Amino acid sequence: MFTAILSQGPMILYQPETSHFDSIERPNCSECGSTTHLFGIEAADRFGYALLTFECPNCEHIETAVEKNAPTT
Repeated sequence: MFTAILSQGPMILYQPETSHFDSIERPNCSECGSTTHLFGIEAADRFGYALLTFECPNCEHIETAVEKNAPTT
């Protein structure tokens, strides 16, 4: 389960409620070096991949990454 909060645009900001919330590696901000927070996950242009958006809590810089989706069981 997660708590969803709608943000501007099609992205959803969520706060996971499980012990696995930290399973996605969060990059350091390229501007100030702080650890970023996961801001949103959306489908990428390529099938089987997701676009991850991270926001820096310190300087509000946005970082994005494309990652392969985890296999479903």
